[in-house]
Order: sequence, then structure tokens, then C-alpha cells
Amino acid sequence: MAVIHASVESAEEDLVLPGAMQAYVESPIYARTNGYLKKWYHDIGSRVRQGELLADIDTPEVDQQLSQARAELNTAQANANLSKITATRYQELTRPTASPSRKSITPSVIRKPKSPT
Repeated sequence: MAVIHASVESAEEDLVLPGAMQAYVESPIYARTNGYLKKWYHDIGSRVRQGELLADIDTPEVDQQLSQARAELNTAQANANLSKITATRYQELTRPTASPSRKSITPSVIRKPKSPT
């Protein structure tokens, strides 16, 4: 009976398979903005320290977009607050009361919002 022991041999050939790599998400990064140069503090090639301001840029278009976004946020917060107050009011109106002078309404009387079509 002959016995052969397995041994590791070095690979003489590489296994090359075709393939492609692609990112899940691509995010472009730009260090630019639309605006006007208000003040220039350093010339090109001059030495600067980390965190030192290089220039002031006046950005009226970006400022307008920021103002618009803040106004939309305020509107959304106001709508959310109104919805919370309305929900609380309806819950109080539908709660059964012990006092006959204070009447409650049934949930079927409350008009439900229409679903968007």
C-alpha cells in the first residue's frame, strides 16, 4: 500500500477574471460658489496659516436660497404645530364627558382629510 501526503504548491499562474468596479453613490464635491469678491486678504503664493481667512465673498444668490429654505422650514414647523393642536382638540372633543352641560361629538362627525389623488 502506497501513501501520499498532500502538500501546498506555489501557484505558477494567476487567475485573471473580467470585472468592473462602480461606486454605490457618487458625490461630486465642489469648492466653488456664485458670488462677488468683497475683499482679498492674501495673494497667490503667499504664506498662510491653517484656518486663516483668504477672502470675503458676497453671495446674494446663495443668501436668497438660504432665506427661502429657512422660510420653508418655518412654514413646515408651523403646519406641524397646527396639526398637533388640531389633533389634541379633536381628541378632547371625542372624549366622553361626565358633565351633561359639556357635549362631546362622535368620531364619525369629525371630517377626515381626503387622500391625495
